Amino acid sequence: TQHDPARTTPGSEYVRLDARGRLVELRAEPKKVVPDTGEAKVFDWSVLFRDAGLDMSRFREVRSQWTPPVFADRRTAWEGTMPDHDDIPIRIEAASYDGKPVYFRSVAPWDEEQPESAVASGYADSQLYSGALVGVITFFGGLFLAIRNVRAGRIDQKGALKLGVYSFSVLTIGGLFGSSISLSFFGLAEPLRLIAARSLTVTAVLILLYLAVEPLVRRWWPDLLISWNRMLAGDLRDPIIGRDVLIGGILGFASIGAFFVAGLLRDYIYSKDLTRQSTDAIDAAGSTGSLIDGISGGFVFPLITALGIMTLLLVFYLIFRKKLVGTFALALLWGTYTTLPFYFNRGLVAAGFQFLVTVGIVFLYARYGMVTIAVSILMTFISSLPFTFEPARPYFTESMIILGLTIAIGVYAFYISLGKQKLFEGRGIDELTG
Repeated sequence: TQHDPARTTPGSEYVRLDARGRLVELRAEPKKVVPDTGEAKVFDWSVLFRDAGLDMSRFREVRSQWTPPVFADRRTAWEGTMPDHDDIPIRIEAASYDGKPVYFRSVAPWDEEQPESAVASGYADSQLYSGALVGVITFFGGLFLAIRNVRAGRIDQKGALKLGVYSFSVLTIGGLFGSSISLSFFGLAEPLRLIAARSLTVTAVLILLYLAVEPLVRRWWPDLLISWNRMLAGDLRDPIIGRDVLIGGILGFASIGAFFVAGLLRDYIYSKDLTRQSTDAIDAAGSTGSLIDGISGGFVFPLITALGIMTLLLVFYLIFRKKLVGTFALALLWGTYTTLPFYFNRGLVAAGFQFLVTVGIVFLYARYGMVTIAVSILMTFISSLPFTFEPARPYFTESMIILGLTIAIGVYAFYISLGKQKLFEGRGIDELTG
């Protein structure tokens, strides 16, 4: 990936592709020592232009404006248009060292460094500081509540133990698939140490929040835990679990779909093609193992988020003393906070549509509870991954894994949601149509 492992070894590279497998960015660590041959070496950039799906003859050379992230002895740049959109300008920034490429990047208009307005900049700063504040409050508040619940004997010990074993096992297995392990002592010990450290840290945070939040939700809003408790009890064929998983999946895909619908709606109203092209989706250093590692995290981190969301629902309920009013207040606040970036980046129409979708999702969270929340976040993550049906694409295998996983979850949830009832069993045409 871009930062893991760190590119400290000469010759190590980071490659980023677009959704069609075309080169978007290349970064390479240059050699530490280069012999002086007295010759000025020049790299043939047409090679990387072809990898980027660009015709170099349609570009004109200009002065380089971007500083490369690695050392280079030669910088250059070109300007032209996108191959499938002649009306969209594109800039290529490149750098080489000793006649070998160390940097190449395709820069679209939406990638340019744009000066932020004072309001947008202030909002970004507020998000950063408020996020840090929420993290600190969550940790110490969760620690205080967890200790208090343990002393009062209100905790779900069996549930916490099952959750901890599940989290650690899933993250460890995913980490083993996603790590590069060599058959030597140090090559084996260091990755295992990092995997264990990550798994233990995330699991500890998850258990801490569970011990802090679950007893309070169980007391004040137990409906949020109905399907969750049945799942912990091992009753994985319970129809309520199937229902909540199905609804969570629908909400997850809806949240991603709303992003694109909002952009299309904005483009239609303003009669402009403003929808951003996808150029930052795929890390070419990724693999099936990296995908499995990412998905394993997708089966754990949403549980932490779900506990946080239930905490917010509970807090607003206790403040307003009515679940409907508290949920409405949280939906308005959450919708406003999360959709402000859409207003700054995509306009009022997109922000308004996204706001309505967010408010609706919050109400459904309050209605169906923890399982729906966690599955919704999982499906939001899965649906944001690059996907293709074309075997020639470099991420086709990963796409089929994503498709298979999504279908498996959907079929499982739909099947158990039927309970003991079989689909169309004993029903005639008249009954179905009448």
